[in-house]
Amino acid sequence: TTFFDLIILIQFGDSPSCAWASNQMLVVVLGSNATFNIGDVISFRPNIIHSPQSSSPLSGAPIIGDVLVPMVSMSRVPPIVHVSDGISLDASNVAGGGGRPVEYTWSVTSVPTNINLTAIMTILEQTMGPYVTIPSSALIIGAEYVFSVSVTNFFGETSQVAVQSIRVAADDVLLVTILLPSSPLTSNVNYTLDSILSYGGGRTVSLNEDISYAWSAIPP
Repeated sequence: TTFFDLIILIQFGDSPSCAWASNQMLVVVLGSNATFNIGDVISFRPNIIHSPQSSSPLSGAPIIGDVLVPMVSMSRVPPIVHVSDGISLDASNVAGGGGRPVEYTWSVTSVPTNINLTAIMTILEQTMGPYVTIPSSALIIGAEYVFSVSVTNFFGETSQVAVQSIRVAADDVLLVTILLPSSPLTSNVNYTLDSILSYGGGRTVSLNEDISYAWSAIPP
């Protein structure tokens, strides 16, 4: 507030910083959600800053710099996922946003190309941010999905496309082990039976997997 009016400080965004790098250089680091653009003039409060070469006070200074071109990358996902796991994508690693939100554009193709992508496309079109979750119900076993994402910053500059290929595999064979009492079963006693689930490939059974049980007894 020493150098700038409140209306200018608001344009600096949230939590900006201001410091003298030398007796002739005032450095302002814009905060998030700043509204200044290259070419705008930062005006000073009247009669606050004077130049050594002039007796007149400085009224303002233009913002100079290059237009930022953003960059985006996706966190690595295993190239093969089991269908029950679904697919989770993370494109939060972004640079060049200028401290402001960027606009995400997601897309997907598949191999083979005749797979119905309507459900996945609907999810991507409704995704406004960096995180995407594709449920198992939208995936086809054996298909390879190629996901693409780009970001556009407040300058209107768009990044190069980041690409991730993921193939969907069938789940491992589910093994069921029934735990029986150690003593022989008799007809006049109620018993509680329990079971243990595991995958033949050694993958752990997740607690949120939708598994239906069907118990039956076969008489001797």
